[in-house]
Amino acid sequence: MVSTDLAFRKFKNIVTDTLKKHQDNVIIKTKDDFKVFKDFTISRLNGYYQVYRNDEFVHEFSTGQNAIAYCVLAKYNKESEARDIIQNDNKIASLKTEIRVQEHITETTDDELRRDLMWAKISNNELKLESAEFKLQDMIDLAKYCQAKGFRDETSRTSKK
Repeated sequence: MVSTDLAFRKFKNIVTDTLKKHQDNVIIKTKDDFKVFKDFTISRLNGYYQVYRNDEFVHEFSTGQNAIAYCVLAKYNKESEARDIIQNDNKIASLKTEIRVQEHITETTDDELRRDLMWAKISNNELKLESAEFKLQDMIDLAKYCQAKGFRDETSRTSKK
């Protein structure tokens, strides 16, 4: 009869071997972080997601989805698209801050001309925000496609035909 300790060690070895074999496609939650595709670490700090590649800081993203999409695109060597995620993430955060400040000014000013100017700036920034969000969503969709395609390629190489 196999002892519980021996069974646990065998199970642990199987899991460890499987994770090592598939670490290129695994996201593991540790105590405080996520280990993503063996090369990346995502840490949540003050509501933001800090991405590290091989322990070197890359960027602080506003959402986990953006951070994961960046990791996927970088994993598949789509560096230009990965940079686009960083740029659009920054642009969206900046525009949201500008819009909040401009809205505050419209609510607190007594000057009608200044209020009208702020509304024009808000409208312009909302259009820019919509455009940046659309571009970012395109990059996220590309990351989803790349990851799904990677899984299909893995399956097609190992399946018997």
